[in-house]
Amino acid sequence: MRAFRWRSINVLIIVGYAVVGLPLVAAILLSTVYLERLTSLSEVTVRTGIEGTRNSRILDEQLAAMERHARQYAVLGDAALLELYDRRRERLESAARELQRRFDDLALHDAIEHLLQVIDELRPSLLEADETTVETFNGLRNLSTDIDARINELTEARMTNLEERSARIQRQLVWQAGSIIGIALLLAIVFALLISRAVRQLAMAITRLGEGRFEQPIRVRGPEDFEHLGGQLDWLRRRLQSVEEDKSAFLRNISHELKTPLANIREGSELLVDGTAGVLSPAQREVADILRDNSLRLQAQIENLLNFNAWQNVRTPMRREPVQLRAVVERVLERYRLQIHARELRVIAELANVSVTGDPEKLEVMFENLVSNAVKYSPPNGRLVVRVERRGGKARLIVSDDGPGIDPTERKRVFRAFYQGKRAASHSHVQGTGLGLSVVQECARTHGGRVTIINGETHGATFLVELPARKA
Repeated sequence: MRAFRWRSINVLIIVGYAVVGLPLVAAILLSTVYLERLTSLSEVTVRTGIEGTRNSRILDEQLAAMERHARQYAVLGDAALLELYDRRRERLESAARELQRRFDDLALHDAIEHLLQVIDELRPSLLEADETTVETFNGLRNLSTDIDARINELTEARMTNLEERSARIQRQLVWQAGSIIGIALLLAIVFALLISRAVRQLAMAITRLGEGRFEQPIRVRGPEDFEHLGGQLDWLRRRLQSVEEDKSAFLRNISHELKTPLANIREGSELLVDGTAGVLSPAQREVADILRDNSLRLQAQIENLLNFNAWQNVRTPMRREPVQLRAVVERVLERYRLQIHARELRVIAELANVSVTGDPEKLEVMFENLVSNAVKYSPPNGRLVVRVERRGGKARLIVSDDGPGIDPTERKRVFRAFYQGKRAASHSHVQGTGLGLSVVQECARTHGGRVTIINGETHGATFLVELPARKA
C-alpha cells in the first residue's frame, strides 16, 4: 500500500499553519478561561468583603441606636421610643442575616445567633424599664466587636486564598504555555522537515546534474507537485546523459580519425627534418620545421580535448599514488627544452621536495599545459619562473611568464572550456582550442586542489596550483 502523499505543497503549508496554530489557539482559550475564573473569584471576594464591612458597620450602628433608645425609654417611658427600638432591631437582624448569608463560617453564625438571642431576651425587660437591662448592652457591644473581628479574619483569609490561587493559576499558565509552545515548535519542525526534505532532494538532484553524474535516477518523495518536478528533472537527466554519451562518442571518433593522419604527418615531417629523404635547403628545412611544430601543437590540442572530456566524466578511473612534484616539473621542462631554447627563454626553477597523492600522468598533463602556455606567450629572451614549495598542508606550484598576461576582467572566465581571452586572440599564431586552462582546473579539482591567477613577480601571467601535500 502506497504511503500517504500530500497533493500539493500549498496544501501542506496551509495544513502546517493550521496544526501549528491550533495549540496556540488552545493556549489562548485556556488562558481566557483561567482569567475569567480568577476575575469572577476576585469580584466575589471583593464584593463579599465590602458587603461584610458594610453590614458589620450597620450592625454596630443599629446596636448603638438601640442602646440609646433603650436608655431614653428607661428614663422617659415614651412608647414611641420602643417603636424606634423595634425598627432598629429589625435592621440589625437583617444585617446579621446578610452576614450569615455572605460568610459560611460556623463560629460567625453562632456569634450572630447568640447576639440575636440576647437581643430577643432583652426586649421584654425593656417594658419594665429595668435599669439593669440597659447594662446588658455592654455585653452586646462585646459580641458585636467579636463579630467584626471574625469578619475581618474571614475577609483576610479570602484575600490570602485569592492570592494563592492567583499564584497557582499563574504557574499553571506558565507551564501550559511552555508546553504548548514546545508542542507548536515540534509540529513546526516536523512540517518544516517534510517541506525541506523534498527541497533537499531536489537540490541534491540538481547538484548531481551539475556535476555530470547522470547514472542514478532522480526520485523525489513528497507532495505530488514536487514528485512531478522530480520526474521532470529525471527526464532532463536522461536527456543530458544521452547528449553526454553522444558527445563522448563523437570526441572519441573524431580524435581517432584525426590521430591517424596526424601520426603520418608527424612521421613524414620528422623524416624530412632528419634528412632521411635527402638534404634539405634552408627554406625547405624551415617549412619542415613548421610542419613538425604545428603537428606537435595539433597533437597536444587533441590530447587536451580528450583529457578534458575524460576528466569531465566522473566514471573515468584515476590512479592514486605518491608523486614528487619536483620530478614531474623536471620531466616536463626537459620535454620543452628545445622550445625553450628556440625562444631563448631564461628558466628560473626553485623546486622543493614536495610530494602529493595523485595520478602522475594527469599531473604531468596539468603542468605541461601551464608550461606550454608560458612558452607560447613569452616573448623571446623572456623569463619562465617555476616554483614548487610547501606552505602549511598545501603543495604550491607556481608558473610565471613575461607574456601579455591576462586581463583582470577575464580572470574568472579563462578557465571555461573553449574560452580564449582578448590578448590570446591577438596572438593568432599561437591560438589553440581554449581547453588548456580548463584541463588544468579539472586536474586540480580531481586531485582535491584548485588553480588561481595571482599577481606574480613578472608582468605576464602567474598561475598558482594548490594541492593537498603528503606528510613529510
